[in-house]
Amino acid sequence: MVIRLQSRRRRVVEQAASLCGGSSVRRASWFETHRLEASSSKTGQRGFAMAELLVAIFILLVAVLPLAYSFTSDARLLRASYHRAIAMELVDGELEVLAAGGWRAFMPGTHDYALTGAAVTNLPPGRCQLTLSTILIRLEWKPDQARGVGAVVRELKR
Repeated sequence: MVIRLQSRRRRVVEQAASLCGGSSVRRASWFETHRLEASSSKTGQRGFAMAELLVAIFILLVAVLPLAYSFTSDARLLRASYHRAIAMELVDGELEVLAAGGWRAFMPGTHDYALTGAAVTNLPPGRCQLTLSTILIRLEWKPDQARGVGAVVRELKR
């Protein structure tokens, strides 16, 4: 490094001498000899830091965005599975009541059926239909909006 600085100083002195016409040569100060080198190395360091920062942000985006999407899709799937489990539990319970003789309170045809149970408050909005025929009892719950839950249908032969 000492050799490099001395050759740099010599070049600066020679440039100063050529600018002055060669007659009066003044010695360049330490600041003059190191100013260009220092500013160019700091600029290079800043550029490298900026590039490194951009690469880090890119890696973060590539890693975090799919994770965030995965978490939200898993949350939606869990919510839909939870709602479907509640609907199945309620429909199965009501079908047992109907199988035990509760179907006799209804005439053959399609009827709106009110689900009972504390878990009804956790269901998304929907409706339950009871369909009675001569050989079949069918209880079906359908959500108002399809959000991955789907209809829950249970049938029982009389």
